[in-house]
Amino acid sequence: MNINRFDPNELIINYHDAVIYGRDLQLFDHRTEWLNDSCIHFYFTYLQQQQRTHHLSERSCSILFMDPAAVSFWIHQCSDQEDINDFVSNY
Repeated sequence: MNINRFDPNELIINYHDAVIYGRDLQLFDHRTEWLNDSCIHFYFTYLQQQQRTHHLSERSCSILFMDPAAVSFWIHQCSDQEDINDFVSNY
């Protein structure tokens, strides 16, 4: 697959609050590249929306898909489990 046809700074898709640029898609050109937070966040946002659609009649969803950047922040900056629990319950 050749994704070099996209300019690295070109906005490819904006799905809810997840955006993918050409540079994100270029990662798929090489089998040895790691996915970045933008790719992971995009897929998690997609899964979260699918879950909400599927559980429309129910009050709560069973899985919380969080932005990898937010997870990284909480892991490195928050030492109080109660703060993390408060954040997750409001997410």
